[in-house]
Amino acid sequence: MDCSLPPTEITFFIILVTSMAVETTLLLYKDKSKFLGGFEEGEARVKKEVERYASKSLNLASITFAAIALVLGLDTPPQGALLMFSYGFVLLVISFKVEVFGAVRRIWWDLQQRIFNYGILSIILGIYLYIHQSRIQYEFVADLLVVAVVSIHIYEYYFDYKNH
Repeated sequence: MDCSLPPTEITFFIILVTSMAVETTLLLYKDKSKFLGGFEEGEARVKKEVERYASKSLNLASITFAAIALVLGLDTPPQGALLMFSYGFVLLVISFKVEVFGAVRRIWWDLQQRIFNYGILSIILGIYLYIHQSRIQYEFVADLLVVAVVSIHIYEYYFDYKNH
């Protein structure tokens, strides 16, 4: 079995890792004291949000693990999709574990959300790669899914940055 990855998969992986680092760094430099500080009295809902994200992360990590097992069971597993699913799984598990710190400092809450979002993006790219590598007839559906999810992510980050 060939384990080398085509340039597309490596590019997706590098873009995901780099984008997450750049987004976090930009928010940090925009308002360092707010980003590194704790929460104010009126932000009591954060603890529930942190718990909610942890729950969603664990649920999606479980589904992703099942998808990884399914892909590994194929005669020739698509390596690119496997990379993206595995990366998404790791990010979702980390997002779950960050719950311990999430309600203490704003940076942890932000990281939990960002790691969760990138876990989702990674899984979406894994689906995209799986569909394209499997030559399934309706590849355009995967294309639309990626465009929609990435567009929503960019829009969400724009408002995060604007309101930070």
